[in-house]
Amino acid sequence: MQRADTVFRGGRIITMNAAQPEGEALAVAGGRILAVGSASEVEALANAAAHIVDLDGGVLMPGFIEAHGHPATEAIFTFPPATDVRPFFCERYEDVIAKIRERVARASPGEFLFFRGLDAVLHRLPKDPTYRDLDEWGPDNPIVIQANSGHAGWANSAALARLGITAETPDPPGGHFLRDSSGRPTGKATELGVHAFLAPLMTRGMAEFRKSSLLALLAQYARCGITLASDQGFVPENADLYQSVADSGEVPVRVRAYVRGHHGSVPYRHGEGDDTFRVIGVKLTADGSPWVGNIAITDPYLNTDTTLQTMGLPPDNRGELNWSDEMLQGFIDHYSAQGWQMSVHAHGDIAIEQVLRCYEKALRGAVGADRRFRIEHCGAITD
Repeated sequence: MQRADTVFRGGRIITMNAAQPEGEALAVAGGRILAVGSASEVEALANAAAHIVDLDGGVLMPGFIEAHGHPATEAIFTFPPATDVRPFFCERYEDVIAKIRERVARASPGEFLFFRGLDAVLHRLPKDPTYRDLDEWGPDNPIVIQANSGHAGWANSAALARLGITAETPDPPGGHFLRDSSGRPTGKATELGVHAFLAPLMTRGMAEFRKSSLLALLAQYARCGITLASDQGFVPENADLYQSVADSGEVPVRVRAYVRGHHGSVPYRHGEGDDTFRVIGVKLTADGSPWVGNIAITDPYLNTDTTLQTMGLPPDNRGELNWSDEMLQGFIDHYSAQGWQMSVHAHGDIAIEQVLRCYEKALRGAVGADRRFRIEHCGAITD
């Protein structure tokens, strides 16, 4: 009989199992739960050197599951050298500009600077920034700012030049580089266009920084009681990052990844990975963010100073879909046939209806399969 090396007792053991909601003690062997039951039953399983943990009247329960997150991206922007300007830390637009100027003043010549968290609504922007605004704050250093929502980004002239984004650069699949009347990029990107702005953060030269940042972030998760997190938008460029974290032996939280599937193929087999990190689904994005103004909705945004000036939206804006029905259906059919769980971001009611139509068709051919397809956010869902 296997013996327990650790026993928890002296408090409430909540199992979340309807057949056995609580126990008096819990036995662990080799990092796995061996048994839950009465104190006498569980303690009888302990080996002679077992560690006995007295809960002192406290509660032991399963860890929390963080079901929709972006830890790899979050880690990059939570710690230096990136600078956090989210509304929680920079309350006003003026505070954001001041923080950017202060960082520029400390930068070395040509250093690429990244900021995260500009929010058109909460920061009450007087207008949607362009490369000219960012040039004024820091003309000599490449500057990229990611929106608080993650669905937009801004770059100055130096960053556009460093990234090679010109009037001739085509929009990436599922994303846009906004352009002025002459066709020149305004310095703003939306959806998957933002990834091009962030590319320098994914280089191998950032490996140790990204590893230490991700470990620190997962440690924060663990302190909050999270034992399993998701990465809803994993990209293969982060595979080495997660592998190095797993190899460190220090990771306190398991991660389940949904790899971005907008290229039409993913370099993974379903379920590839181990208990620390595993790829379990494919992530697509049907529309954008309410805070950027590009969610696909039936009823238009209100025509207010916030939407027309701050967000820079056209009158009666209704947003847009990222994919046609045929393209989205093709993606979903392709991946679901391989056994992947699908996860599609959809905020607007038009986008949600589109995803439901595609899911319904895909699931007709998957009778008996446990697909559990997901829709993320459902921001403007109808009854």
